[in-house]
Amino acid sequence: MNDQDRYQHALEAIDNFDFEDAHYNFGILLESNPDDVEFRCGFYASGYWANRREAYERKREGRPRAAYFIEEWDAFELQAGERGFPGCESMQATMRSILGTAADHFRIAFQEESAGAIDAGLLKQLSICLIRIEDYTNAADILMFARRKTRPDAFLLFLLGESLCRLDEIDRVPFSARGLSYYRDACLVDHRAIDPALIASRFAVRAFEKVYAEDSGGLESAQEWFPAALHALSFQPGLRQLTDAELDEVAAELARLTGDLERVIDRFKERVSARLCFYHLLFMYHHSYHEPDRTLVAEHEEALRALSESMLTLYRENRIGPGGPFG
Repeated sequence: MNDQDRYQHALEAIDNFDFEDAHYNFGILLESNPDDVEFRCGFYASGYWANRREAYERKREGRPRAAYFIEEWDAFELQAGERGFPGCESMQATMRSILGTAADHFRIAFQEESAGAIDAGLLKQLSICLIRIEDYTNAADILMFARRKTRPDAFLLFLLGESLCRLDEIDRVPFSARGLSYYRDACLVDHRAIDPALIASRFAVRAFEKVYAEDSGGLESAQEWFPAALHALSFQPGLRQLTDAELDEVAAELARLTGDLERVIDRFKERVSARLCFYHLLFMYHHSYHEPDRTLVAEHEEALRALSESMLTLYRENRIGPGGPFG
């Protein structure tokens, strides 16, 4: 067996959860290629998990074993990162194998526990595993089920939005109205529930990268501005129309925060400004596409300009049509 064939065999062994076989073959490859980073990574990863077989087999199938894999994966990922291995092909194969197996055990747990109340936390853990291994179809199906059976929180809406956006991108749909509607809803409920580590969809990545690059406030500041940036970037027809009750709630918050802006101490002004920008964009969208009103759009544009020229520019650069939604 030549080196390339042995390497492919070792990767397939990892995918098949046969870490002992993978470790043996990566060991042979390292004997003749001691400086090859891919081989070193594969040898390390397969050895790490081969040495933990006894530990995870002691865990009961279902939730206990799934929890073990998730906790141990986090520790492994940190150590692998310190060794410079994150981008290696064998790391990706190991992630698919470990998190895919964790997802299988979360499914077992769900089947065992489904006689009682639906455990939304369990379904979210399963969905996170599936999203990380890019199994967006199953993630979306599970999250849609969770949304129907439980009261969805912001994190569930975010996971659903991300999964649907990625599915539409894979299918070459240029604008994921479903996914971006759930993203917007998650931002409306609690934008801090959004986990940047799980963001991979095009519009969300662009929004996060833009606010992170433009602001010196770091991750926390970027998370505050993310909702407004995402809504400005996705200013196209198709998003779900907000209900009258939702609009009333946004209007009340808009009035409250507008009054608070001058009163809050300086360290909180940015947070309030970012939220106000998001609320103004929500009304601009509503009065552009759902209940068109040029005058109200112009009023909210002026309010947005006073809060953030850069956010107004982002909106104007991305709204549909050279003259915006009104043509």
